[in-house]
Amino acid sequence: MKNFDATFAAEIKKNVVSMFYLLELDLTPTGTATSFVGTGNNDMTVPGIDTKGMAVGYLGTYTDNFKVLIDGVGSPNTFKWSTDGGTTWIATGVDITAGLQTLADGMQIQFGATTGHGNGDYWTFTCQPGTLKYTDADTPIYYNGLRYTPIRFSFPELTVDATMAVDQVNLDIDNADREISAVVLGQDVRNKIAILYFGVRYLGTGLAASQWDSADQWEAGSVDSWDTAPMQFYSYAVQEYFRGVISGWEIDGDTKVSMTISNEFILWNKKSLREHPSTCPWPFKGVECAYVGAGLTCDQSYERCQTYNNTVNFGGFRFLPSLVNKQIWWGKIPT
Repeated sequence: MKNFDATFAAEIKKNVVSMFYLLELDLTPTGTATSFVGTGNNDMTVPGIDTKGMAVGYLGTYTDNFKVLIDGVGSPNTFKWSTDGGTTWIATGVDITAGLQTLADGMQIQFGATTGHGNGDYWTFTCQPGTLKYTDADTPIYYNGLRYTPIRFSFPELTVDATMAVDQVNLDIDNADREISAVVLGQDVRNKIAILYFGVRYLGTGLAASQWDSADQWEAGSVDSWDTAPMQFYSYAVQEYFRGVISGWEIDGDTKVSMTISNEFILWNKKSLREHPSTCPWPFKGVECAYVGAGLTCDQSYERCQTYNNTVNFGGFRFLPSLVNKQIWWGKIPT
């Protein structure tokens, strides 16, 4: 995969086949509750999935459909496990222990007992990656070895401002299958990173096999990729278009989710929740003041706190008056 520059843009200008966008939403990994089928002890848990459905520590880049099946009832019982729902098995005859047992992509399971399970009993649960990857193309796009799933999304032309305004883009994402609404309702997506990429699919020619490099992405199953000499192939070039944080979202009916992505500088656009006076802001004998002595009045000064032996709870910045109209030097004072 290559980035755009003037030379490369000129190289592919005459050979562009199609253009597309990629969207990444860097959210928190999620997991489903464990489902059990069998007659023996139902005592397997997945500590990494909390009660809110967050898969803490899940490292997978694709959805894993875990299945754990008892395949031996000796002492201890044994199990086999799969990440594709049991179509294939990664390990079999694994002894059940009293501690955590690691499966794949950072997920672990734990049994309550090493015996008492029925042969063929099984548990299933699903984990989804935190980074969701979509493309507005009609077919999946593979970028850096990762799959971007087709989904309809659109946004108006991106504009930037030379002033202190924060750039942002408003995305309309298709929600016909309720996948996106489930994501935004299932966790707090605000301030999570979102990235838009612009890409082109182009036809390259004249490369011998020895000239292929790791940057080129071949289109699987394309006859045009292999059938001519000099060889022709489809490749992709992708460039980051906009990066920001999710600053807001709205579910629009049953078919659309609107999402606002703002430049990361929005995080700098904060107002102080407290001023910095030289006197104490706390109410006398209030919770923050914590003074419970016999004194009846307070002028909010540090000196009064000294009188009441309560300087530890003084809430002002008592050195500010001494700094007014003073020159402050950082480092060595010039002679």
